[in-house]
Amino acid sequence: MRITCPTCAAQYDVNENDIAFTGQEVQCSECMTVWTQTRSGEVENAHAADALIEEPEVEAVEPAQASPEWATISELAEETQAEAEEITDVEEVEEVEEVEEVEEVEEVEEVEEVEEVEEVSGRSRSAKQNCRRKRRT
Repeated sequence: MRITCPTCAAQYDVNENDIAFTGQEVQCSECMTVWTQTRSGEVENAHAADALIEEPEVEAVEPAQASPEWATISELAEETQAEAEEITDVEEVEEVEEVEEVEEVEEVEEVEEVEEVEEVSGRSRSAKQNCRRKRRT
């Protein structure tokens, strides 16, 4: 039986018994095309070797428009992020206020201590003066 490559027309003599009843996949040694050869001589599923190697063409596709749901989710995410930043800012302000409050309390305590020391010093002076007066009299 003589078979012919559907791409380059190269011809081959093959034993008909080598081809299965349902057809046999064969490859051309000249152009590397692969096809299914039937016993009746019909050619099916011819694929040139170059076509097997080449990447299929891809049509350009317009990017999908975001659905309203995605827009809503995106907006919610942005709002949540903004709220989180606002909360962080408020917490930072509260921490600063607490520190300032503690510093004010410390200053007041220092002033009170100084006043106490001055008061005690004043008493000591008065006491010393009284003692001196008593000694003189």
